[in-house]
Amino acid sequence: MNARELTFKALNKILISGENSNTVLNNTTVKINISKQEKNLLYALTKGIIKRKLYLDYIINWLNQNFDFKISRNKFKNLIRLGLYQLIFMNSIPDYAAVNETVNVCRKLYISKLANKLNAILRLYLRKKNLFRLPQEKIKRMSVEYSFPEYLIENWLDRLGAEATEDLCSYFNRNPNLNLHFYGSEVEFQEFLNSLKQNEIGFSVSDYFQNSVKIHDNFDFRSDYYFDKGKYYIQDESAFLPVELLDVNNKERILDLCAAPGGKTFDIASKTKTAIYANDIDMYRLNLLKENAKRLNFDNIKFLNVDGTNYSTDEKFDKILLDAPCSGYGVIQKKPEIRLKSEENYKNLLPRQQKLLKNCAHLLKPEGIIVYSTCTMNIGENQDQINKFLQQHENFFLEDSGDYVDEFFVNDKFIETLPHIHKMDGSFAARLRKKC
Repeated sequence: MNARELTFKALNKILISGENSNTVLNNTTVKINISKQEKNLLYALTKGIIKRKLYLDYIINWLNQNFDFKISRNKFKNLIRLGLYQLIFMNSIPDYAAVNETVNVCRKLYISKLANKLNAILRLYLRKKNLFRLPQEKIKRMSVEYSFPEYLIENWLDRLGAEATEDLCSYFNRNPNLNLHFYGSEVEFQEFLNSLKQNEIGFSVSDYFQNSVKIHDNFDFRSDYYFDKGKYYIQDESAFLPVELLDVNNKERILDLCAAPGGKTFDIASKTKTAIYANDIDMYRLNLLKENAKRLNFDNIKFLNVDGTNYSTDEKFDKILLDAPCSGYGVIQKKPEIRLKSEENYKNLLPRQQKLLKNCAHLLKPEGIIVYSTCTMNIGENQDQINKFLQQHENFFLEDSGDYVDEFFVNDKFIETLPHIHKMDGSFAARLRKKC
């Protein structure tokens, strides 16, 4: 199969069956041997169509309303999205090739008799595209133009203002860089950087975090010698901050309550010789954590598979990292399907976040520390949760994150990263201390 055929199959799994895009694409490229060029096109098409789905669907509805095409089948819509995305966003592909190759996918993998209709729709767009107009109302216009749901646009406008919201949307719509955390020695780190230079892979070393590297070019890390030898883990710069806030030392009993897939767990484990406890309720994700711990040669991690909302133990912890399940609005650049979820999705997470925080209070020793973190920029999941917890737990108080991390990342005692400002994933963290 070629890239367009594989993209069509991937879109059906992601947009119709609700599967995770990274999982689908990884499974596809593992099972099917395709060239590097075709693999790059597969990723560009699949991620791009998910990213621009709202914009593409607005055009499909415009064609439906104005030119009397009836488009109802979900798989057929995916074929239209595939064709339109190439015509609108991939200037390197000639229009005739975008149309013909997409029609061939319809004829080969879907319903052959609909191939002519698909051809007509795509060619109609090419003839009429100069008539297309974005909505005039600001929220609706930005929602369509940048392909984000209106509730997110409205939220960001209220909080950030129009200019910053457009900057944020533009950042999220760019292709993400690959970030990694190197765990090898300093000598090995320099050797790794030299290997990137020799292979003409563009990169930059973080200004803020030791041994953090941002890869700017296509880089097949899974076939890289240093990855295979367990010298690094794929991890955004923002993920370093909660562990810095935890301020780990060798004498502490530490729990990572919602640990999978493990990036912060490994960072903690690298800073102490004492055993740390990594828990996750999802056994599949916990097994991935175990596999990566083995690859990275961490032998000071003890694994738990319990529900963090009711886990109990007689031996309390000195420090607990609660990297809470969240809406993930801060990582939309890497996980574009998050933008397709409804507002109810994050609201349904709030009670679980509260229960996890409440149980952390019971698991902690006096004078102990909880670091609550998320990869979202939603105040309801972040500041509001901390304020509610402090109101209900008078034996806790908030410490200033600026005492532990660079002030550039601190806003009103909290860690808060905004992608368009900090050039990393959006995130939040708070450090809570339990009184005697």
